Amino acid sequence: MNSSLQSIEFRENNIGDEGAGKIAEALQVNSSLKRIDLYDNYIGDEGAGKIAEALKVNSSLQSINLYGNSIRAEGTGKIVDALKVNSSLKSIDLEHNYIGDEGAGKIAEALKVNSSLQSISLRGGNDIGAEGAGKIAEALKANSSLKSIDLRNNVIGDEGAGKIAEALKVNSSLQSIDLRYNNIGNALLSEIDRLLSGR
Repeated sequence: MNSSLQSIEFRENNIGDEGAGKIAEALQVNSSLKRIDLYDNYIGDEGAGKIAEALKVNSSLQSINLYGNSIRAEGTGKIVDALKVNSSLKSIDLEHNYIGDEGAGKIAEALKVNSSLQSISLRGGNDIGAEGAGKIAEALKANSSLKSIDLRNNVIGDEGAGKIAEALKVNSSLQSIDLRYNNIGNALLSEIDRLLSGR
């Protein structure tokens, strides 16, 4: 990988797990790349694991987009292990994967100890319910770096939103949380907006 390259896109290239492995090998030795886009590439848990190993040693990458792949709870767990030790990544997009409540719980574990991540998207297609939202809420009580989280189009409901609202009474760093299309009542959404206003 070019030693001066700062941004690269591999959108919709069907690179799969094997291609993800090749990219991971390059990331382990590259020190210039700041952004990589792997949108919609059929990367599964195996490929996610290879990328995670690269993230453990790479210290330049600031943003990674894994939108629309096939990463489930197992692959999410591997990425989480990397996030626990990586201190350069500021943004990660895991929209439209299949992480579920189990994967959301693993992400919550990382958020409790990671101090560099500022933005995370878990929007749509991830089937995160009240259980997963509750775990993320607990992490938000301990996290002081995250500024934005996108949880649109999941199945969080009032129960999960209530837990997030309680967390926001403790957390003072989060500036934006998107909970649209989660079957949450207007009263709770208004309460969350009120807790975030003026930050």
